[in-house]
Amino acid sequence: MRTLTDAIRSVEAGTFPAINVARTSESVEIYAFAPGLDAGSIDVTVERGVLKISGERKPFGSGSGSGSGSGESTRALQQYAAERPYGRFSRALSLPDDHWLVAMARNVQGAALAGLGRYPEAEKLLLSSLPALSGSPIADLPQRGRARLADLYRAWGKPEEAQKYSQ
Repeated sequence: MRTLTDAIRSVEAGTFPAINVARTSESVEIYAFAPGLDAGSIDVTVERGVLKISGERKPFGSGSGSGSGSGESTRALQQYAAERPYGRFSRALSLPDDHWLVAMARNVQGAALAGLGRYPEAEKLLLSSLPALSGSPIADLPQRGRARLADLYRAWGKPEEAQKYSQ
């Protein structure tokens, strides 16, 4: 019998690592279920609004990360069945547009466009990033976002607009 969770599964059953994604008013929380792996053997990166989880799970009996905890790495095993997946893995998830990491990327991109003199495009990115930057755990990130906007307006010859974001 299929459950509601099965009906809304985002990927095929058996995809590794299994993940749950939830959201609170302050954060997006991603739980990756990777039994038998040390946290240090998993790489987590965020680039252009995409969170990537990758790593490698060693075959059963190969030592590190084998998951049985019975010390099988110190003795020879004659394997008769292998149902546990192993090898390199990678999962990529798009973060919501209003997540602070995505906003930070938009803000940096806006500053780069401003440096190229592409002021209208830069303004759109910088303004759209400000609300989500306030949710950042980095204390001065909202201030840096406003400073980039002030710099844009000064370069664009709009000192009255720059003044609004200079504090």
